[in-house]
Amino acid sequence: MQNGKIVCADAIGVIDKINNQPITTDCTFNVCSISKIYCTVCIMQLVDEGLIQLEDKVADILPEFTMKDERYKDITVRMCLDHSSGLPGTQWKHFSVSTTSKFDYYSEVLNYFSNSTLKADPGTYSTYCNDGFTLAEMVVSKVRNMPYEDVLKKYITEKIGAKSTNTTYTINSDCPLVSEGKKPKEYFPIQGAGGITTSMIDLCKFGQLFLEPNSIISEKSKTLMAKSWGTTFLESDLGAIDFGLGWDLVRHHDPDYDFGDGVLAKGGNSMFFSSRLIIVPKYNAVLAFSETHDCGLEVPTTLMRLFNTYLEPNTYPDYSGIYAHAFGLQKITTIKSSMVVQDKTEKGWIMSDLLNYSNGKWTNEKGNQIFFEGDYLLKTTRNRTGAFAQKAKKQELNSVWKSRLNKKYIVCDTTYYDIVTNQMLCSVEFNRTEDTLSLIVHGNKSEPVISEFPIEVIDDTHAKSYLNTPCNGSRDRIEPYFEDGKLYCASYTYICEDDIEPYNFQLFEKENQVYKINNTLEVLPTICENHRILVLDSNGDLYYDSMDVEEYKPIESGFIILV
Repeated sequence: MQNGKIVCADAIGVIDKINNQPITTDCTFNVCSISKIYCTVCIMQLVDEGLIQLEDKVADILPEFTMKDERYKDITVRMCLDHSSGLPGTQWKHFSVSTTSKFDYYSEVLNYFSNSTLKADPGTYSTYCNDGFTLAEMVVSKVRNMPYEDVLKKYITEKIGAKSTNTTYTINSDCPLVSEGKKPKEYFPIQGAGGITTSMIDLCKFGQLFLEPNSIISEKSKTLMAKSWGTTFLESDLGAIDFGLGWDLVRHHDPDYDFGDGVLAKGGNSMFFSSRLIIVPKYNAVLAFSETHDCGLEVPTTLMRLFNTYLEPNTYPDYSGIYAHAFGLQKITTIKSSMVVQDKTEKGWIMSDLLNYSNGKWTNEKGNQIFFEGDYLLKTTRNRTGAFAQKAKKQELNSVWKSRLNKKYIVCDTTYYDIVTNQMLCSVEFNRTEDTLSLIVHGNKSEPVISEFPIEVIDDTHAKSYLNTPCNGSRDRIEPYFEDGKLYCASYTYICEDDIEPYNFQLFEKENQVYKINNTLEVLPTICENHRILVLDSNGDLYYDSMDVEEYKPIESGFIILV
């Protein structure tokens, strides 16, 4: 968000991998410890109203809060917010749960405290502490005389129109909570320290409060929150002193990105989520990002890189498009000075490289480079440069070729001694990717070798590889053609799955026989000398080959080739 308006928002992935529904920007993520900023605002509102002071003793506000260690009586509200309370750290029981059923979490927390001691005198040093924000949450609820989740709604989220921002106990069903893979939904009774679930757009709305005057939090309170409150007993310990009230970093400076002074940052991490909120006064911007752990992203770096890219002037050459190389396709996306390289796989486009532009070339973190000459993509690796790929040809297909798309063609003239069909070319199919025609080659399921050859149509019966790339790029020319109802390709003959009859326990004959497996194939026919059996799965990949030593295991569907 910049100047109070969303300038870039996206949601990538699925809500969960059980139902595989695509996520939208209305979907919510657990932002975990970013919740501490909401809790801090709730405390500062009480301070603004004169209902409490930051140096008030928590035990005076919450007489039910006791510890074995008498020093607990010296813990102030401010120490709960700057991580210097000396409290144990985290009440782990029911920190993260899989149900929204409300139980008496405060009783569990108070019991936990009553059996705990402090790790240091209150105010001695700052070390990250969830327990302090649980106490702060309880202070808010006690002083307001209402459930904490209701305080959030009444005093913050409703006022800024953040309908997706809720806690475990008020989740909005219109804004589905994302899950990591097939893992359960994750909820947090530890609301003040980590219980907020929100969309990133609504998180930006909250972040905007720190960039402009508003009726929710005073300028004085924002200044206090952004002050360096952290304390340490080690002279060189710069990390601890960066804590503000709620904020992880109030002196945020990254060596790779200059976003000016006064940058505030808060991270959040749970069992399944990683999140980041960054406030950038110089650009009047709020940055919000969240992912499930299976994405594997470096969240702070990714978020800053996205914003840096947004800020850059668009004065760079654009070579975006599909590029074909000897064994497949790559998608090149140039966004200002950044280049994303994605490889075509069975699972879709997978990012394989990220590069930066300088002096006519894009360079990745390993020092490898990509540059272009006309329609050709060249790579420099370890000081060796070679042509790697050629811009893919766009083709319109007639009805004849469209009828051949995404059908399996099964090899029907291999031999009992041919190793090639044990590794690749046991089946092929024609595929269309963004106006590019390719021949997909299937091989050994456990040892995949090649995947995809870009081709262009010559006429109704012929196609050919169109690559004219030096070095290794055009090594093997593929020229599939049709004759007498069969496909001839790479010196093998193939039969279309539409023309294959079901397998009903037929025995070996003189010629190769190809059958479709429609019911579970429990046992294979007996193999005589100089004979062979190949079994392909329904995807056309080699599942079993009698040439190998592995034991055959039943398969429900696919193809069987009697050689």
